Amino acid sequence: MYTTYAITDPRTRLFFYVGQTNNFERRQKEHLTAYRLRKPPRGSVRAWMKQLHTEGHTPLITVLEVVESEAASLESENRWVEKLAALGHPLFNRWEEHKELIEQSTQGVGRKLEAKVFIDGKAELVGSVEPNSKKTGYRVHIEEGIEIIGPLTIDILPPKDD
Repeated sequence: MYTTYAITDPRTRLFFYVGQTNNFERRQKEHLTAYRLRKPPRGSVRAWMKQLHTEGHTPLITVLEVVESEAASLESENRWVEKLAALGHPLFNRWEEHKELIEQSTQGVGRKLEAKVFIDGKAELVGSVEPNSKKTGYRVHIEEGIEIIGPLTIDILPPKDD
């Protein structure tokens, strides 16, 4: 059996890596101890893990799919890289094929999204949402004159095409 998995930044709840393995327990352990390297390469999964550990956080590792063959696993990994990149997750996958999938999938990503608050079941526009400068999360901009008193839920929705 082969497992496709993703690693999530617990601070932002965004995925930053998708992988596949035939030994999930071993691979999970490798990822969780990768931060111990003295100087991991900048921009890599290991650097991200080291930063998380330094700040006292543990990355979340999620099983996305389990398949029976290596070929199916590689297809699964590619499919998930493409899907998560299209949703705006800042993936650090290094394979050239993954980099191309990420680049292609993010065409159009990065545009502003609408921030709506649901009050009594009715959606009201309160601002916008856009990726932050490091593409590690999203910045919510609340329009001038909007007063927010919690609790509340903000749904991040793509703008309606005109």
